[in-house]
Amino acid sequence: MGFCVKLKRIAAAISAAAVFSCAYAAGPEEVGSAAKAALAYKLGGKATLAEALTPGEDDWYAVAAGEEAAGYLEKLESYVAERYAESGGLDEHKATEWHRVILTVRALGGNPESFGGVNLVRDGITEPLVPPERQGVNGLVWAALAAKGSGSPEAEAKIGEFCSALASRQNSDGSFSLRGAGDSDLTAMAIRAFCGVAGFENNLAAARSALDALRLPSGGFASSGVENSESCAQVILALCELGERPDAEAEVLLKYQNPDGGFAHLPEGKSNNMATAQALLALAAYERACALASAAEASAEAEPVSEQAYKPVPEAASVPETVPASAPATPAEAEAPHQSAADTKTEPAPETAVPTEAPAETLHEAAPEAVPEEVIPMESDGSVGEAKSKEKQSSATERKGPNRLPVSAFLTGLAAVVAALVIIRLKK
Repeated sequence: MGFCVKLKRIAAAISAAAVFSCAYAAGPEEVGSAAKAALAYKLGGKATLAEALTPGEDDWYAVAAGEEAAGYLEKLESYVAERYAESGGLDEHKATEWHRVILTVRALGGNPESFGGVNLVRDGITEPLVPPERQGVNGLVWAALAAKGSGSPEAEAKIGEFCSALASRQNSDGSFSLRGAGDSDLTAMAIRAFCGVAGFENNLAAARSALDALRLPSGGFASSGVENSESCAQVILALCELGERPDAEAEVLLKYQNPDGGFAHLPEGKSNNMATAQALLALAAYERACALASAAEASAEAEPVSEQAYKPVPEAASVPETVPASAPATPAEAEAPHQSAADTKTEPAPETAVPTEAPAETLHEAAPEAVPEEVIPMESDGSVGEAKSKEKQSSATERKGPNRLPVSAFLTGLAAVVAALVIIRLKK
């Protein structure tokens, strides 16, 4: 084969690779467009997003939308006042109801210590009406996250207690689960809980390593053995919390978006409320991560090399091989993420736990009757179960992927160089 023919084929291959990369790589602008389409899906013809959202079910949409959800805070406050008037609290069994509302109120600029005539921080964190450990790993994760975001010194003082109880439930491989093998959703959420909390560096490092081990060959993540969009969304939130930029994970998540703008729970499935809400949170976090990365790059370029401080890369914390056994799962932890109670499977008790560097406090609380644990306090159990039931019955719908942005200028340029070499060779 002649030299020119070889060069032509190399140039063609490089050009094809550049086109493929441009067509399938996610970027900040594309993610922003996907988020707008998802909000339009939820808007559903209503005049404002606040009008389209239902308090207690759609709080995460408001958190992701921010200023675009103007007016929702008033609706949420009325909802809280009505719930307390009817039953003396937000929920009889689930502490995560308080955690979700606390985070929503703070995100929209409200005061959760005086909201709807009640102190949500006291009732949900410092003197909880429903102890978070009743919901196992999920309850402890969201208690820690709500305490971090509450703006209350009294609540922040409880973060270590929640993390200690959470660490006692960590599996020997660093993962977290309801029962049995590690679950990507719970592991990702636990990472967010441990982030920035002194004394839990080993637990954080072990959970981060476990998350890599839970990645599927497709690049996505699964819960209860089923690959789904919510698991990918939770991983994106965790990686952004760690200061990473999850480009690959964002690209996987976008594959779940349908032409109507909503996100599906399963590949080729119909759009549903829970999947779309969690995808919006992940996309918002990814956009912030991209903005931070761009700002850091611009700052590094502007700073003279001689003045840049040397920053050694910290070594990952090691996890001891011999660890104490974790507390057995209670009936309240029996429901797996993204499942209805009817689909719950009984699995062996959790593996041994990764010890925390700070002494773990044992929280003694009598477990209530079996209370299904929701993985993220998004919707009521009934609404989630209905969404999943419809998901299983739905047939695959025709989907078209979102527009992709070119991010492979290097490959395109290389193709041009090779093409130039071909021309030079032909002229000789």
